[in-house]
Amino acid sequence: MNLINKETNTCPSVIHANGNSKKQDITIWDTLVSSFRNTNPIPNKLDQSLSIITLKGGRYKNDKTILEETCEKYGIALKILPWPDNNNFWEASKAKNYELLNAIDKGDITTKYIMPLDCTDVILLKHPNDILSDYLRIFPNTGSVWNGETNDWPRFNLPKYVHHPILDSYLKKVSDRDVEISRTSKSKFVFLNSGASIGLTDKLRTFYKTSLDLYARVKTNDQAMARTSQYILSEEHTIDIHCKIFQCLYGTNKGQFEVNHE
Repeated sequence: MNLINKETNTCPSVIHANGNSKKQDITIWDTLVSSFRNTNPIPNKLDQSLSIITLKGGRYKNDKTILEETCEKYGIALKILPWPDNNNFWEASKAKNYELLNAIDKGDITTKYIMPLDCTDVILLKHPNDILSDYLRIFPNTGSVWNGETNDWPRFNLPKYVHHPILDSYLKKVSDRDVEISRTSKSKFVFLNSGASIGLTDKLRTFYKTSLDLYARVKTNDQAMARTSQYILSEEHTIDIHCKIFQCLYGTNKGQFEVNHE
């Protein structure tokens, strides 16, 4: 089974129903999930150089998520890091950065590569070993590659956005750059989304630490942090703007895709 993005003429394998796209009938998400649940991929051990990482907690603590279902289908282990159970919005928003950084520094993650994924809205249409091979082939000599979306978020006019001079300055520069990339590349999937990526563990450690150090006392979220880190470290970390591996569904509709069940 694969998904064809008819706009980019690519077959992305990591599908992320970011934002409210998994709740919208206009997107392909429900069709993909239903079709995937009817597949029977041959289980295969995860490459020893790769770890699949997610965070889970809060209202999903006792639920089996779609990412867990996916990993079970492929017969692979999923490393689950804790998501804060309290109601502190800003602590929860930064959890991805400090929990991943902590796990790497403590030696809980020792593989050469990691694939950090959101747990409630990501499915893999290929075995992660094949996704790793695609990453190394399509994006050689990069520290990591991130999924790109159509939504330039977060924005200054959001109700929960808290202005800070450093944050405002970086997000303005990031947004201006990405809008220009969209214009020149003819792609609308240019805005980094923090919910799915793959890369070298040591390079991603630097990636997470860069924005965590910068925004340690700033009220912001993992999306703004990831976009800032990628902007600062753009020579090593890139965005999959043509959906060669990753596909964000926010801002898309069913007509943009074709599902091949072979």
